[in-house]
Amino acid sequence: MTQSVRNEKGQMTLEAVLFLVLFFGATIIVSDYFQDEKLVAKIVSGPWDHIAGMMENGVWEPPNDSKTKHPNLINRHGSPIGESL
Repeated sequence: MTQSVRNEKGQMTLEAVLFLVLFFGATIIVSDYFQDEKLVAKIVSGPWDHIAGMMENGVWEPPNDSKTKHPNLINRHGSPIGESL
């Protein structure tokens, strides 16, 4: 059985405190980066534009770009005559 030296008695506690400080520091840095770059907002709003366009206009594009492609617009209606070449 090895005997611990008296000077090393609080070393584990000190190392645990240092790890906690490093962990919380890294968490704060990552959190600030996410908030500055608005990464969560980009993940949510990016696909939502295309989904909103599909719900509003029936086309997988952002709503502002796909307004002219709405199925009820006259240029999108079917014709029994067809196009002439």
